[in-house]
Amino acid sequence: MLTAIEIYLPKGGEHPLTAKELQRITGADVRTITAAIQQRRREGVPIVGSKGENPGYYIAITAEDLRDYCGRLKHEEAELRRTRRACERIINKLPEGGRGE
Repeated sequence: MLTAIEIYLPKGGEHPLTAKELQRITGADVRTITAAIQQRRREGVPIVGSKGENPGYYIAITAEDLRDYCGRLKHEEAELRRTRRACERIINKLPEGGRGE
């Protein structure tokens, strides 16, 4: 496990690093990198994941950076909740049984 992934991340969102770039730099696989990022976030390191034109990870240097990221997470959470509810409604329409039988 990468215990200090943040040492590789830039401060501020000007030049974020993608998971593939972090893989090249650290030698760790992408799954290990994303797990390390999640763990460090939970430990209080303000790691932001950006999408769009300039995707990648970076250390938030302003409250606004982190606030924007939290807003995106809230939107993603709502989308996942809607998808889960749709799946749960479909469950009642499917027959019981083994996998694909």
